[in-house]
Amino acid sequence: MNYLDKGDNFTVPKFDCTETIMTFLIRELNHQDFEQWRGLWQKYLSFYETTLADNIYTSTFDKLVDRKIKSQNAFVAVKSEKLIGLVHFIFHKD
Repeated sequence: MNYLDKGDNFTVPKFDCTETIMTFLIRELNHQDFEQWRGLWQKYLSFYETTLADNIYTSTFDKLVDRKIKSQNAFVAVKSEKLIGLVHFIFHKD
């Protein structure tokens, strides 16, 4: 199994997921993903009847892709170079 390394003894497994009807890759969010990520996050927020100012999208994305920020992270599901899912997660200090 391959691992993504964010430093400070923090590694996350890199998964290749295969289902009966769909094959996709789960990987770390990266700088080139902004527009697609924004579209997915907008749909997520819309489902919960929430909106955010444009600067929140930018500042949140910057934190999620900044390798120096260990507490805020994101993975995306990718199929045919298109983002089809996302997850954001936060590590809290003990």
